Amino acid sequence: MPGVPFSPFPDIFLSALDDAARLQRPVIEIGCGDGRMLAAMAHRGVEAVGIDRISPELGSQADIVGDARSLPLRPAAVEIVVVANLLHHLLPGDEAAEFVRHWQGLLCPTGRLFIFGDVPANDPPAVRNFRNLQDLLGRITGGGRGPLRTMTEVRNLLDDGTGRWVFGQQENGRQPDTDAVIAFLAGEGVQPGGEVAALLAAIEAEGLDYGDYWWACWNRGRSDREE
Repeated sequence: MPGVPFSPFPDIFLSALDDAARLQRPVIEIGCGDGRMLAAMAHRGVEAVGIDRISPELGSQADIVGDARSLPLRPAAVEIVVVANLLHHLLPGDEAAEFVRHWQGLLCPTGRLFIFGDVPANDPPAVRNFRNLQDLLGRITGGGRGPLRTMTEVRNLLDDGTGRWVFGQQENGRQPDTDAVIAFLAGEGVQPGGEVAALLAAIEAEGLDYGDYWWACWNRGRSDREE
C-alpha cells in the first residue's frame, strides 16, 4: 500500500525545510517509496532526493538505490535526512536501532534528522482498523516488517539524554484511500471467516483512519546546554 505524507507537518520540520530551501541544500529521504513525501517536500521549495532499496523500474521514485542501513553517501555532508514510516520495517532486524547512528553520521554540523511514524491505537474503530491493516500487511508482504511503534516506545529507543532529540505527536489530517484498501483486501482471495474477511468487513462497516502520528527530530548542533 502506498505511503502518504504526514499532514500537517510539524512546525519544526517546516522551518527546517524553509532553511534548506533558502540555503539551496538538498533534503534526503530514506525509504522514499512512491514519492509522495518527496513531492510534499518539493512543494515547500526544496530539492528532495529519494533513496530506496527498490529501483524505479520496480515502482519507487528513488534517485539513488541503496540499503537504509548502509547508504552510499558521504559522511557529515547532508543538511536534512527524512525517514517516514520506515522505523518499524527495520527494527525487527536491529532492535538496538544502530542504523539510526548511521543516519546521524550522514549529517553536517548543522544537520537534522527527522523520523516520522504512524501511532498504533485501539480507538476509535477506524484507527484500530488501520493498525490491524498494518499488522496484516506486515505478515502478507514479509521482509521482516514489524508492528507500528508508540511514541513512548520510540522515545525510549532513541532518546540518549544528550538533549539533541525532540519528540512530538499530532493528528494526521490526511485520510486513507479506503476504497483502494477494500479493493486490495478483496483481491487477496478472501476466505469466509478468515482474518482478511474480518478486517475487510470491519473497514466496510467502520471505515479507516490514520489517527495520530509521532515525529522525532535529532539536531546535531543541539545539546543540553540549550535547554
